[in-house]
Order: sequence, then C-alpha cells, then structure tokens
Amino acid sequence: MSPDTRVDALTWLAKNRPDLAVVDPRLIDGLCMDVVEVLAKMKISVVAVESGERS
Repeated sequence: MSPDTRVDALTWLAKNRPDLAVVDPRLIDGLCMDVVEVLAKMKISVVAVESGERS
C-alpha cells in the first residue's frame, strides 16, 4: 500500500496492520505526524524516507 494522503493512510490503518511502515513525512495533504502517532500506538516500526521536492 502506498497512500498519497494522510486520510488514505489513516483509513488504511483503521483496517490493516503492517509489519513495518516506510513513511515519507510529507504527503500531498501535509506532514503525516498523525499517521506516525497511530503507527506508534500500534507499536509498528517506522522508517522515515523523504522522497524529495514536491511539485
């Protein structure tokens, strides 16, 4: 799964549990701190990778 927005990521996490999350901190609709907080509460390991400039 590769959501482009925080809303998509949070919706997916409400129904799924990943083993690991690779997260770009800057999604289309802003910083994904809320997504990372949900992952932390779920005790999911997070790797943050910034993909570069957004156009």
